Amino acid sequence: MKKFITLFLLALLLSSSSIGFAEVKSPKWKDFCPPKYANVKYDFNDYTYHGNSFKETLLFLSIIGIPKFMDKCNQAYSLRLKKNEQLINNYWASKRDTFEKELTICKSDPNNQSLCYLKVMEREENRNYREELKALAEKQMFMQSLNNMQSDIQAQQLNNNLKNINNSINNLNKY
Repeated sequence: MKKFITLFLLALLLSSSSIGFAEVKSPKWKDFCPPKYANVKYDFNDYTYHGNSFKETLLFLSIIGIPKFMDKCNQAYSLRLKKNEQLINNYWASKRDTFEKELTICKSDPNNQSLCYLKVMEREENRNYREELKALAEKQMFMQSLNNMQSDIQAQQLNNNLKNINNSINNLNKY
């Protein structure tokens, strides 16, 4: 009788889990990316600054003047910002392509579609989690380097103060 109850509960558990898998819907890209990148497309524009060399810039500055030079600097800075945005957009577009390919694979196997969708969702969540951890680690390293720099500056100031005190004592001892 115990075996029958155990087998019955096991069968019920398996059937309920398969019913649960049947209810899994296809994941949506917008659930795994920042809202800004939900409809991101690849950007193949060339945002490279094709400006002058340093000597040409100095010559340009001496002939034309500072306002024109500042325009050139602003133009170069603007292109740099566009280049950074392009890199980020292309990164998210690449992630979206990978996600879409995984969904296509899931759709091609209707028998294991729900399980495949769960795996895709888990992989995306793990990727995002790893990226968040990486970004956090980079921020922590940056903060640590700032703290180290601040400590170095304070130690240097302390050394300078001690040298000044020592010089003052030596000057007093001369008299």
